[in-house]
Amino acid sequence: MKRLLCSIPVPDDSTSFYRALGPLIPLSKEKDIELIISNKPSWSETMACDALFLQRPSTEEDIERIIIAKEYGKKIWVDFDDDLLHVPYGNQYFERFDKAIPLVKLILSLCDVISVSTEQIKTSLIEFTKAPIEVIPNAHNDYAYPVDKRMVVPRKKTIMWRGGSSHAEDLLIHKDVIIEIAKGFPEWSWIFFGYNPWYITQELPKESVATWNAEPIDRYFGILKSVGHAITMVPLKDSLFNRAKSNCAWLEATWAGADTVSSSLPEWQAVGCAAKESFKENLEDALTENETSRKESVEESWNYIKSTLLLSKVNEKRLEIIKSL
Repeated sequence: MKRLLCSIPVPDDSTSFYRALGPLIPLSKEKDIELIISNKPSWSETMACDALFLQRPSTEEDIERIIIAKEYGKKIWVDFDDDLLHVPYGNQYFERFDKAIPLVKLILSLCDVISVSTEQIKTSLIEFTKAPIEVIPNAHNDYAYPVDKRMVVPRKKTIMWRGGSSHAEDLLIHKDVIIEIAKGFPEWSWIFFGYNPWYITQELPKESVATWNAEPIDRYFGILKSVGHAITMVPLKDSLFNRAKSNCAWLEATWAGADTVSSSLPEWQAVGCAAKESFKENLEDALTENETSRKESVEESWNYIKSTLLLSKVNEKRLEIIKSL
């Protein structure tokens, strides 16, 4: 049996669902793995484990835990789902992570194996470590939401954006485009889930826009499958940080039965979310597309997810890492 001590900042948040406990709990049930879950591992928990896993470590406390674990002869596995070395100035967490860059680089030099969600993150981190870096993409959690129980409700002329205030700059630079399109397509309604970009919503007719507070991930999935929106939009500023982002919005939208429209970054074109030169063109095309074509696009994405991006398949990469620890 492998005993894996898991240092997870917020065990029940959405990043843990995709990168930590969401994948590791079902894996521990299938294989001979015991998880010791803590957001502040103690010396006794460290002694009891075979290896230490840290999700997105970036603090002095994380470094202290790593050093203690190494003194006890434990292997270190760290996981990153954002490029913490390139958090942009417009991100609300810029100051925190800008100060943390030396700490992240030190962590990279101390660990034994690294997992990341995208190739771009690997490219960003590789010069600061001698440890192997494994790209483990985010995947649809078919343990929690089985493929054969997917239910798609009828679609409505509704566009959804989901995210938090850290995405304010992405929305702000697309403000004029979104307002223009909203006025040009008055039959469509808009939902902003998790953050109210007032600089956009105050310009839209009240009857056509809704703003919803963020919800825990389990409740969020329940809401998502019942809304019936036709399109999820993902406007992104072109930056190294955004190029390193994974396509969770596309995974979620496709499972729920909605098409995804994004900015024309190469990483998103690879999954069929962006085709033209601008976010405006991509969104206008989606709004004028007929319902049958949108449905075909969604099912094409869903078939790709089923063949390539189910957690039960992707977790094989995590199992190989655990075996090596």
